[in-house]
Amino acid sequence: MNASLKFKTVTFIVLSLSILLSLSVFMITAYQDTRSIVSKQVDVYISSLASRYEKDLSVYLDLVEENFLTIRSNESLVSSFHGGDKAHFLSALSAWEEDYERTRYDFLAVSFPASDKCFFFAGYFTNLRNVDCTSLFQSSGGLDNYGWKIIEIDGQKLGVFSTPLNVHGSGKIIGQLIGGIKLSDNTYLLNRIIDTKDNIHSIDILHQQQSLSSLRFPVKTAPAPRFVAPYQNPPTYTQGNTVFGKELVLRIESADTSITRLRMELFDIYIYGGLVAIVMVFIISLALSRSLDSQLQSLMSFVRRAHLNRHTFWKQTHITEFNDIGHQIINIVRNLQEQEALLRRNNEDKRRILHHLIQTEEKERLRLSNDLHDDIGQLLAALKANVYFIREEHTEINFKSRALNTTLDIVNLMYDAIYNRIGMLRSSEEMQHFGLAGSLPMIAIIPQLENLDYAVEINIDQHQPLRKETMVNLYRIAQEGLTNVLKYASGTWVLLQLTDETDGVRLRIQDDGVGFTKGSSPSKGGGGFGLISIRERVEHIGGEITISANQGVCIDIFVPAESAYLQEGESNELLEYPASKRTLPDS
Repeated sequence: MNASLKFKTVTFIVLSLSILLSLSVFMITAYQDTRSIVSKQVDVYISSLASRYEKDLSVYLDLVEENFLTIRSNESLVSSFHGGDKAHFLSALSAWEEDYERTRYDFLAVSFPASDKCFFFAGYFTNLRNVDCTSLFQSSGGLDNYGWKIIEIDGQKLGVFSTPLNVHGSGKIIGQLIGGIKLSDNTYLLNRIIDTKDNIHSIDILHQQQSLSSLRFPVKTAPAPRFVAPYQNPPTYTQGNTVFGKELVLRIESADTSITRLRMELFDIYIYGGLVAIVMVFIISLALSRSLDSQLQSLMSFVRRAHLNRHTFWKQTHITEFNDIGHQIINIVRNLQEQEALLRRNNEDKRRILHHLIQTEEKERLRLSNDLHDDIGQLLAALKANVYFIREEHTEINFKSRALNTTLDIVNLMYDAIYNRIGMLRSSEEMQHFGLAGSLPMIAIIPQLENLDYAVEINIDQHQPLRKETMVNLYRIAQEGLTNVLKYASGTWVLLQLTDETDGVRLRIQDDGVGFTKGSSPSKGGGGFGLISIRERVEHIGGEITISANQGVCIDIFVPAESAYLQEGESNELLEYPASKRTLPDS
């Protein structure tokens, strides 16, 4: 059951929701704008950090490259590497590092292919796995390579710098110097390029979108309310402006909590400001709704008075719109009253015409049946008897006897057809003797259905005396329904049911045929003239009709007891039926 609300309640709710919605839109817009400004500031800050870190990494790589170029230009050191063994190489390199004091590389290797020498050095904290001079030399590309590249040895990414070694003054290449830094799992490198005072959450070295080294920092955040989710700043990537190009970038995640703090502050505004706004909205909406409800109640009272008294006039108010509505209501009510009166007259005329048509139709049916019986029926009976006598008197002539037999068969068919029509037309007279329950099984269309292999099921359980008007119309409805089954159903089964119920009588005609054609809507008043006639008859006797088309067609008619049954002391005369002049002859 739908709950109904008063106008002032609806007005109060609508006004309250409208104001609250406007306030919410304003606060959401303010939040989005403020968030956009703060986000831009955070993005600028992180972008500047990323640029600075990438620049520091480039400076660090330049220092590593400077170390290798300094070694290459030191003729005595290169000669010492070329002429000695690995122990001499490590000793000479260690002495040079003590003098230079600005070494940045993680590992270094020199290779002299002509003398089959290859020496490798790695820092103590570098932690390289399965890396030796030969694998490093081969992975970097051998002799005549110069510059930086990223190589992979045993799952470790290394940034290596290669430069040829030559004899000073001659330009003859005698070997290759290879060195660089470890890129995988090198937190030392990340610590060298960042400032711990920067407000960041993490920094990663990425090679082709794969993280090589990562450094995380604990972030302290103020506890947020339960309904305020902390904001996660999106990561920022550098432009790839190092010697490795776009292959190597840095990813930085900011630990800035400005947007989260903004959310918390707006949450407080929503709580405290919202309570104040709700109180104000309640007061304003209540005042407006009461004012509008008062005017509406006046309109409703005026409509009731105008409906009862068409001479009622609208009392002018200070609101122009309500004055216009009042005048329109007067015109509408008066038009409705006129239309109602006209509709009542039309309906009454329609009922009288329909009643007269039904009575006239039944009288005409009875007159036609009597005429057929008294004239054509008697003539056919006489013709049939004469043909029979002629056949009996001339049985010795075979050819003529066969012709007479054929003629007699034709006469019999005509006789049966005529008396079937008489039976259909004289149903009202039959119901005087057999009642509706006895007349329905004798409807002439039933044998025709059986001849078409229909299984005709007749279920009659009706014993209370019916009004003659109800009997006649239900009989005609059954005739029309069975005729429709014969014409259109194309089925195998049909049900004709008449039953007494607690509060009335019910007639049902149902089949298992093809139903209605696509597009027809019998439940909404459609269908052919047969269904229109059925509806008119049902309406005439005060009944209700339901037509459904599910696996065939079912016409269900219910007539309430006060319209269906003969009341105590009530006359059951509907029509004056003239008596037949002659009785039906035997066939």
